[in-house]
Amino acid sequence: MRAGKLNNVISLYSIVLTKNEFLEQVQSRLLIKTIRADIKYIGGKEIVNNEQLTPAQNILITIRYDNTIDETMVIGLDDKFYNIRYIEHFDKSATKITVTRIK
Repeated sequence: MRAGKLNNVISLYSIVLTKNEFLEQVQSRLLIKTIRADIKYIGGKEIVNNEQLTPAQNILITIRYDNTIDETMVIGLDDKFYNIRYIEHFDKSATKITVTRIK
């Protein structure tokens, strides 16, 4: 994979349970690593969520091969967070990740 195409920086977060000031368990993000990536916007749609239209944006992210990423992680890009939908590895040279934006 050509390094010149990896012109964006993304952050990978793991979801962990922590306790807040009221000792309730809440989900929070723990930064795992920051890596370079190629970003392609592949479309979007509107979803009806609680009687309200919500936009959903789909993005294809290409990074160098990394087998430590799984579907339970969250990706941070430009102060927005994305759920991982699909991960595809290519011959230990690249990893493609399809994500959807979290509202």
